Amino acid sequence: MMTSFTRIIIVFGLLRNALGTPSAPPNQVLLGLALFLTFFIMSPVIDKIYVDAYQPFSEEKISMQEALEKGAQPLREFMLRQTREADLGLLPDWRNTGPLQGLKLCRCAFCSRPT
Repeated sequence: MMTSFTRIIIVFGLLRNALGTPSAPPNQVLLGLALFLTFFIMSPVIDKIYVDAYQPFSEEKISMQEALEKGAQPLREFMLRQTREADLGLLPDWRNTGPLQGLKLCRCAFCSRPT
């Protein structure tokens, strides 16, 4: 599993080497650009977390546990969309569990508690 940040910084590193400039632009610039692009790519997910979890929690309409569960769901869905099914198939092998089926079981694989 990789976030968009990891993918972007890898591409920037490869691009920099392909251009034949191993030190220009410096790593700090590449990291800053990758971080900016990551925030841009993930802004819909961050907005959903803010609206669904943070605002109700800050207004004391939901508990901390509910806010964490509601906030984790959009992030989990985003990460699952970025993960190949073949990679998801490795998780049960590592945990000695049965094959994953659907988001409900995938969620269980990541939270280490039964659903």
